[in-house]
Amino acid sequence: MNLKIKFLIVFPIALTLVLFSSCKRPAIEEPSPIGPSTFSVILNLSASPNVIFAWWSSRETSTITATLKKFDGTPLHGKTIYFEIRKESGIKVNLGSFGNNTFVKRMDTDQNGEATVKYYGPTAKEIYSNRSIYIYAIVAGDGKEYIIEKVPIYIIRK
Repeated sequence: MNLKIKFLIVFPIALTLVLFSSCKRPAIEEPSPIGPSTFSVILNLSASPNVIFAWWSSRETSTITATLKKFDGTPLHGKTIYFEIRKESGIKVNLGSFGNNTFVKRMDTDQNGEATVKYYGPTAKEIYSNRSIYIYAIVAGDGKEYIIEKVPIYIIRK
């Protein structure tokens, strides 16, 4: 009798599991390497050159270019990017400028999704040894989201 009760309970449960499986996919699919990811916006930042000299009387420049695109490569135009001069830890530093003693620069992206600023390095009087600084680019997203990217610039005291 005990065996009949177990069979009557186990057999319908097994039959239900076989007939009504929860997964309806025909095969396992790998995720796409091009997105979309959590953020479907990609910010690339570059500095050219990324090594500059600190001379006694003149300031060398580096061109900082930020490119803002969707995950599929479509450029985003008209978006505001904030550029800041910071240490690697993220602390703001007044070492060099974006011109006219400006330490924060606001630029909008063009039709190619690019925003470009010039970084004017310090003079040899303003630093005592070789230094690294970072240019941060910050883009406000939707709601509370934002994207931050940084690029290093190495300053050699002459």
